[in-house]
Amino acid sequence: MKETIMYCHEFDRHDGGKFYTHFYLHPKATKMCGDKPILKARIREIQEGEESSYWAWWDLQKEDPKFVFCQPSKIQFKMCFAYGLEATEKAGKGVGVNVMIEIIEVMKDA
Repeated sequence: MKETIMYCHEFDRHDGGKFYTHFYLHPKATKMCGDKPILKARIREIQEGEESSYWAWWDLQKEDPKFVFCQPSKIQFKMCFAYGLEATEKAGKGVGVNVMIEIIEVMKDA
Protein backbone atom coordinates (compact mmCIF):
# COMPACT_ATOMS: atom_id res chain seq x y z
CA MET A 1 0.00 0.00 0.00
CA LYS A 2 1.26 3.46 -0.88
CA GLU A 3 1.57 5.76 2.15
CA THR A 4 3.63 8.73 3.32
CA ILE A 5 3.77 10.85 6.47
CA MET A 6 3.10 14.53 5.69
CA TYR A 7 2.20 17.67 7.64
CA CYS A 8 -0.82 19.92 7.10
CA HIS A 9 -3.27 22.49 8.47
CA GLU A 10 -6.96 22.00 9.25
CA PHE A 11 -9.58 24.53 8.12
CA ASP A 12 -13.34 24.86 8.60
CA ARG A 13 -15.57 24.28 5.57
CA HIS A 14 -18.57 26.48 4.79
CA ASP A 15 -20.90 23.53 5.50
CA GLY A 16 -19.56 23.01 9.02
CA GLY A 17 -17.11 20.24 8.13
CA LYS A 18 -13.32 20.31 8.13
CA PHE A 19 -10.70 20.02 5.41
CA TYR A 20 -6.93 19.70 5.34
CA THR A 21 -4.46 21.56 3.15
CA HIS A 22 -0.88 22.88 3.03
CA PHE A 23 0.52 19.33 2.82
CA TYR A 24 4.31 19.14 2.98
CA LEU A 25 6.94 16.54 3.83
CA HIS A 26 8.44 18.75 6.57
CA PRO A 27 6.47 20.59 9.29
CA LYS A 28 8.47 23.80 8.81
CA ALA A 29 7.20 24.06 5.23
CA THR A 30 3.61 23.79 6.49
CA LYS A 31 4.37 26.37 9.19
CA MET A 32 5.31 28.89 6.46
CA CYS A 33 1.68 28.72 5.26
CA GLY A 34 0.17 30.10 8.47
CA ASP A 35 0.01 30.03 12.23
CA LYS A 36 -2.58 27.26 12.67
CA PRO A 37 -1.56 24.13 14.58
CA ILE A 38 0.44 21.74 12.43
CA LEU A 39 -0.97 18.24 12.09
CA LYS A 40 1.06 15.13 11.38
CA ALA A 41 -0.89 12.99 8.91
CA ARG A 42 -0.65 9.62 7.24
CA ILE A 43 -1.50 9.89 3.55
CA ARG A 44 -2.47 6.49 2.14
CA GLU A 45 -4.22 5.15 -0.90
CA ILE A 46 -7.88 4.36 -0.35
CA GLN A 47 -8.95 0.77 0.12
CA GLU A 48 -11.97 -0.97 -1.36
CA GLY A 49 -15.19 0.50 0.03
CA GLU A 50 -13.60 3.78 1.20
CA GLU A 51 -14.42 7.18 -0.26
CA SER A 52 -12.31 10.32 -0.16
CA SER A 53 -12.15 13.56 -2.14
CA TYR A 54 -8.36 13.89 -1.56
CA TRP A 55 -5.81 13.21 -4.30
CA ALA A 56 -2.03 12.96 -3.98
CA TRP A 57 0.92 12.62 -6.35
CA TRP A 58 2.99 9.41 -5.98
CA ASP A 59 6.35 10.60 -7.31
CA LEU A 60 8.18 7.89 -9.27
CA GLN A 61 11.16 10.17 -9.95
CA LYS A 62 12.32 9.77 -6.35
CA GLU A 63 14.78 7.04 -5.40
CA ASP A 64 12.30 6.11 -2.66
CA PRO A 65 8.81 6.77 -4.20
CA LYS A 66 6.42 8.71 -1.95
CA PHE A 67 3.54 11.16 -1.99
CA VAL A 68 4.97 14.64 -2.46
CA PHE A 69 1.82 16.79 -2.58
CA CYS A 70 -1.86 16.41 -1.81
CA GLN A 71 -5.02 18.40 -2.58
CA PRO A 72 -8.54 18.29 -1.07
CA SER A 73 -10.24 17.61 -4.44
CA LYS A 74 -9.42 16.10 -7.81
CA ILE A 75 -10.03 19.39 -9.64
CA GLN A 76 -7.52 21.19 -7.40
CA PHE A 77 -5.10 18.31 -7.84
CA LYS A 78 -5.35 18.30 -11.64
CA MET A 79 -4.61 22.04 -11.75
CA CYS A 80 -1.05 21.28 -10.56
CA PHE A 81 -0.06 19.81 -13.93
CA ALA A 82 0.75 22.32 -16.67
CA TYR A 83 0.38 19.72 -19.43
CA GLY A 84 -2.35 17.74 -17.73
CA LEU A 85 -2.37 14.85 -15.27
CA GLU A 86 -2.68 12.19 -17.96
CA ALA A 87 0.35 13.46 -19.92
CA THR A 88 2.48 13.59 -16.77
CA GLU A 89 1.48 10.05 -15.82
CA LYS A 90 2.10 8.84 -19.37
CA ALA A 91 5.62 10.33 -19.19
CA GLY A 92 6.28 8.00 -16.24
CA LYS A 93 6.88 10.77 -13.71
CA GLY A 94 4.35 9.48 -11.20
CA VAL A 95 0.72 8.69 -10.68
CA GLY A 96 -2.30 10.44 -9.18
CA VAL A 97 -3.80 8.47 -6.31
CA ASN A 98 -7.12 8.88 -4.50
CA VAL A 99 -6.05 8.97 -0.83
CA MET A 100 -7.27 8.97 2.76
CA ILE A 101 -5.98 11.45 5.31
CA GLU A 102 -5.43 10.04 8.80
CA ILE A 103 -4.41 12.60 11.42
CA ILE A 104 -1.79 11.07 13.71
CA GLU A 105 -1.09 13.96 16.10
CA VAL A 106 -1.04 17.70 16.62
CA MET A 107 2.59 18.77 16.58
CA LYS A 108 3.73 20.59 19.71
CA ASP A 109 6.88 22.32 18.47
CA ALA A 110 7.15 22.40 14.70
